Amino acid sequence: VRAERAFSRALGGSCQLPLGAYAVLEDGQLWLRGFVATPDGRQMVSGEWRGVPQDDESIGRRLAQQLRDRGADAILATLAAGQ
Repeated sequence: VRAERAFSRALGGSCQLPLGAYAVLEDGQLWLRGFVATPDGRQMVSGEWRGVPQDDESIGRRLAQQLRDRGADAILATLAAGQ
């Protein structure tokens, strides 16, 4: 949950922002998957990050940065302009 919340905070998550994150423990690692999308779902950026469970919040922030590097900022800017 801490990784998921860190991911959302790093992207400015709110009830109005279409993003999601899901973390699971697998083979002793924390596996976080996440996405940012436009409300209509036509544009989406997704990714995943793995690490040790003790680095939960760092994993969330790193995944958020990965998505920003892949184009999430453009989606976020479009959403901010429409509000």
